[in-house]
Amino acid sequence: MNFTGRLPFFVLFLTFLTGVLVFSTPARAAWIYETVASTGDQGQYSSLALDSANTPHVAFYDASNGKLRYGYRDFAGWHVSDVDSGNRGDYAQIAINPVNDYPAIAYYDQEGGRLRYAYWDGDDWNIEVIDENEDDGYIGDYCDLTFNADGTPYISYHFDESWFENMGTRVAWRTAPNTWSIHDLDVILSTAGVTNFGRHTAIAMSTANRPQIAYRDDILGYQKFGWLDGGGWHFEIALDWEQAGEQPSLALDSGDNVFISSYNTETIGDECACIISKVAGDWALENVECGAGNFGQYTSVAVDGNDALHLAYYGADRLNYAVETPDGWDISVIDETGVTGLFVGLALDGDAHPYFVYYDSTAKDVKFVFVLDPPAVAAIDPDNAPNTGPLTGAAVTGDRFEAASEVALVRPDSKVTIAGENVTVLSGQSLTCDFELAGVLPGVYALQVSNQAGTTTLENAFTVTTLSPELTSIAPASGGNDETAFAVELSGNYFTLDMTVSLKRDGEWDIVASGVELTDTTAATAVFNLKNERPGDWDVVVETPYGAATIEDGFEIFCGEPVADFTAVPKAGYIPLTVQFADASADFGGCEITAYEWDFGDGGTSTEKNPQHTYETAGIYSVTLTVTAPGGTDAALKTDYIKADALPGDDDDDTAPVDDDSADDDDDDNDNDDNDDVVLPDDDSPLPNAGDDDEDSGSCGC
Repeated sequence: MNFTGRLPFFVLFLTFLTGVLVFSTPARAAWIYETVASTGDQGQYSSLALDSANTPHVAFYDASNGKLRYGYRDFAGWHVSDVDSGNRGDYAQIAINPVNDYPAIAYYDQEGGRLRYAYWDGDDWNIEVIDENEDDGYIGDYCDLTFNADGTPYISYHFDESWFENMGTRVAWRTAPNTWSIHDLDVILSTAGVTNFGRHTAIAMSTANRPQIAYRDDILGYQKFGWLDGGGWHFEIALDWEQAGEQPSLALDSGDNVFISSYNTETIGDECACIISKVAGDWALENVECGAGNFGQYTSVAVDGNDALHLAYYGADRLNYAVETPDGWDISVIDETGVTGLFVGLALDGDAHPYFVYYDSTAKDVKFVFVLDPPAVAAIDPDNAPNTGPLTGAAVTGDRFEAASEVALVRPDSKVTIAGENVTVLSGQSLTCDFELAGVLPGVYALQVSNQAGTTTLENAFTVTTLSPELTSIAPASGGNDETAFAVELSGNYFTLDMTVSLKRDGEWDIVASGVELTDTTAATAVFNLKNERPGDWDVVVETPYGAATIEDGFEIFCGEPVADFTAVPKAGYIPLTVQFADASADFGGCEITAYEWDFGDGGTSTEKNPQHTYETAGIYSVTLTVTAPGGTDAALKTDYIKADALPGDDDDDTAPVDDDSADDDDDDNDNDDNDDVVLPDDDSPLPNAGDDDEDSGSCGC
């Protein structure tokens, strides 16, 4: 089930309590749900402790096989093993020895009615019998375990020796291997009608390294509290309500204020998870949350580094979690799949991250839940390698690595991702992996590592280097100098995203390609502007930060075809009509036009560049210019381009001169003139081409 919707507020109140943002953003932490053991009926009497590295250790009873079982979680997951068998493991309570960081377990031997103690020595489990009775008594149920700073285990437990003998609450502490001191904290005589005195014990250490014990007087229904000081053992009534104090858990804050969590059925119509506290010498009870259906059973309390209380408890088929805030209790549901949350154990790490172990009575499994941050990533060694082959055994360091962690190198532009292969997690703080770098784009890469909670990126962590580029071909290998966007394909090796491509020739400016695009490290495309560049052979040069490669005379620029065009003035008038033609053709650098051929449409021709021609006969004429250059030949035809008209009164042609578009522009696409029209005079003044008809001149004007 997904409870991430509840996480933001959880982060906010942890921030308020600690003064430090525990998770950098809500999205950076996740609830992780795991099953510790699932075969048969496993998980009753589950308990939890964290060692100095925040490794979770759990103990629980395997009801299917009558075994005490132990598990711990590391980067590879859960490791579960048997500790004891023979109907042994009820009331299992685990704690960590602060001296050697090893786990120990106090538990009840149901078969023999004994209190037993198992401790790990680094190689194996060792088991000791602490207390027993040869008669049919019950010694060691309702036990709890803690250590003082010197590594001495203290165990509180209930005992009932037999009828007409003592029963009550005891405390035992280890003075040597297989040697225990035992003290009767609170005792009465077991008689008919007097039962269950001194059950429901819980133990914790004060800052003065003194044991503190909570237990229940079931006869009167009192919550009682005992402690050891310089004057010996003492006990008192903490609460005289008949229905509080069952299934307790005990924690002390930094000021040795006492907090006992328990199941309270005193409230009419409700059952509650409550806190019985002793602050500044006064006892008080506070119901944290109430409901029906055994609501509030199996409590577990913890105090974080800022003395805020955290409480886990059974919430009527659910696992509930409450955190003390300045505004009251913030309560959330951790798990509500089936009937779950029984025998819950709660522990906090140094950042107030909660860890839960509990029994799912529907699935009959041991469940574990914790808040996990994405991994921390510190470094990768080596931090660079060439793209000539695989990199094997790269070492990555950080924290919160897991067996399923994935690793990748990612370019900042995210165009290239190199997935780590053969990822081997050595511990929660280190892993190794391989990267296939052959042919990948060189440059600076970020390192990404993921776990169940998410992915963390270490920027600029790794550099893929390369060799000097190799250039084997360019295609096409020639282009005309009339091209403005000439595309080529390059082949070679060790190309990079930041490489440049250019054409070079002595005495000329370099032609630098634009739009260089890499297909991969062996292929690229580029675009050249060749217009008006000098014809001939040019060197092709590829340059990267790692070197340069050249194909000498690898590209030929040839002359582009000329583009024929011309203009004429005038384009209309009376015959004889003299027209000045002007070449307007285009050629390209080093490829000048070498020949001109004019066809004036009336049978007249010329090979001059800018000829003059006189039309003697009225008519409309099409003109063609053909030009030749080293790059080829081109012709420009302008249809109905010149209009020559007869003079008024001429018997040969009564047509008056007309200045219209038909004689001005033939709409030819090669017509680049300004459509300069001849302006006809509107009086009797002579036309520009009519000659001088002044009779005094003695000339006929012909």
